Amino acid sequence: ALFDLSMGKGRWSFDPMLRFSMEGKPWAFIFWGRYKLFDAPQFKMSIGAHPSVVFRDVTVTTNIGINKAYLTAQRYFAWEATPTYFPNKNIGFGINYLGSRGLTRDIVQNTTFLAVKTIFPRIALNQNYSLSFTPQIFYLKMDQLEGTYMSAIIGCSNKKYPISVSSILSKKIKSDIAGKDFVWNMSLIYNY
Repeated sequence: ALFDLSMGKGRWSFDPMLRFSMEGKPWAFIFWGRYKLFDAPQFKMSIGAHPSVVFRDVTVTTNIGINKAYLTAQRYFAWEATPTYFPNKNIGFGINYLGSRGLTRDIVQNTTFLAVKTIFPRIALNQNYSLSFTPQIFYLKMDQLEGTYMSAIIGCSNKKYPISVSSILSKKIKSDIAGKDFVWNMSLIYNY
């Protein structure tokens, strides 16, 4: 269960992201602070940074041989820049850069994420329904491991209703990083 919130005034926003398993166990708490450097119709760019906490299960064997499970917290600090150019209202081109530093010793210490994307924000299906489509190619480096991937975000919405659906699809091109070759998800989004 993912809870993404955004509140702001002027060019500043606070965007907390809270992630939980379906059983209610916390996965991650991310507390973005963002600033819009440019907010024109044709060119937008924000910068941001956040502290975050990622939770993981650890099993420890006591000195009398009993295994105990604990939930541990791993801390990160990350930063981003997201320039996007819209030659018109129907298409955009963007770059996403994200870097992070692990603040806990037993985790990935340095991460770099760089994506190049094309944005089709409104593809009209009829008077009320529209699709959004954002294909991208990205590079991910986590300490000494690296990989390249392609992904797409596809969404469908109705302008009369606050509920929409979307999916993120991701395919590995070439990578040393552990993980499946193809992953996807479905999201039900409620905007209020």
